[in-house]
Amino acid sequence: MKTLGHWKEVTSPKAVSRNLLKKDIRIRAIDFSGNIRESSIDIPGFISNTQLLLIVLGILICYYIYITVKRKR
Repeated sequence: MKTLGHWKEVTSPKAVSRNLLKKDIRIRAIDFSGNIRESSIDIPGFISNTQLLLIVLGILICYYIYITVKRKR
């Protein structure tokens, strides 16, 4: 913990785990005088949005092929 004047910089006591997709968490603190302090953290994900889109498109194409072959029988 660092002290910045009369401010104290702290960290979260709870560990943030990785998720399937990337997340951006923003925290904004506003006091009664109207002072605003904002901070953000990026949590990495296992796959990117582009990879997820390609996976979903692949599944839809496979499903379409399956339905088309099943109707011809």
